Amino acid sequence: MFQANNMKAITQKWVKSSFFICLPCALCFGCSTTAFRDRVIDVSNQPGWWGESYRGQILCVKQDMLFSGNGISIRADVYSGSRLINPVRTISVETFKADPAKWPMAQLVPAGTRLRCARLERVIAYATIGYRLYAEILDGDLRGKVVYVPSGMGNPRKKGSFRLTTFFVEPCE
Repeated sequence: MFQANNMKAITQKWVKSSFFICLPCALCFGCSTTAFRDRVIDVSNQPGWWGESYRGQILCVKQDMLFSGNGISIRADVYSGSRLINPVRTISVETFKADPAKWPMAQLVPAGTRLRCARLERVIAYATIGYRLYAEILDGDLRGKVVYVPSGMGNPRKKGSFRLTTFFVEPCE
């Protein structure tokens, strides 16, 4: 009898203490995930957000790049065979050019390829803040494809702050 009452008291105490520890944690995490929810705002049709750039602006790729997934970059994450057996591997343009048949999930976007600015998004997220620029490829095998172009910077909370970085692309009009 004593042991049963003692266990009941211990259980009640544990439940109360767990409640008072878990409740604040749940409120904190619940609020933080709500407060820091990723926000992606399409501002393509709002010229004030484009800064010195504009929708429809023609850009030229300055160096050979790779298309993989939904964007272009100087490197691409690819699988060499089955995803279950082989892990992701990051390849460079040079690795791709050495044996393109080995990397069918990547495609070369040669220097000089023209792109047309199509979409600009403001990204305000817990881990990152910035802009996303998307452009339509106008030349080559990927003509008509809209891709992410890693060539923009600025404060997405400040209208007109978007700037085109010219590491990979530049205006070519």
